[in-house]
Amino acid sequence: MIARIANIIHSFVDYPSKEDSCITVFLSGCGHKCKGCHNKEIQNINIGVEFTPEELMKELDILSKSFKTKKVVFQGGDPLFYTNRTFLKDFVKINITYSVCVYTGYTIDEVKEDFKKGEVDYWKCGLFDESLKRISSKTDEEFILASSNQEFYDTNFKKISKKGILKFNHLTRNNLFVRIFRQE
Repeated sequence: MIARIANIIHSFVDYPSKEDSCITVFLSGCGHKCKGCHNKEIQNINIGVEFTPEELMKELDILSKSFKTKKVVFQGGDPLFYTNRTFLKDFVKINITYSVCVYTGYTIDEVKEDFKKGEVDYWKCGLFDESLKRISSKTDEEFILASSNQEFYDTNFKKISKKGILKFNHLTRNNLFVRIFRQE
């Protein structure tokens, strides 16, 4: 399956961990039409360059060496928009290298229809709601999402944020490895 990628960037903000940077992949196409959308121009499915999951994996392998990260965030548009959903499913099937986080406007129940536990490390679900808008930020203590109705879920679809705020008092896989390594 092919998807159009509007941009790929290195980010210190998008991955739900206080310590990790990531490679953020912006997929084109979204049908939500959220008022005040942050990436309105890439709601259009014709923006960007076509990639197969295998081609994206090769690109990520190059970028991950440059940026020294094995974390990838998919956002958009919407990674679960009908033109992107199969692409994302195919990507997670071939992925054995990267920790993956997906930002989507769909609900966690809609995510569960097409994805199994363990296929993706983190899900950020919920439509952007301009009436609940606030400034997104990430500190050593918390990750504040752009809209208070958006929530983070872990790989088992368990909610790990509250009112759009993720507190960094839980152990992610990466934090666990860091703590064990530092004890040696």
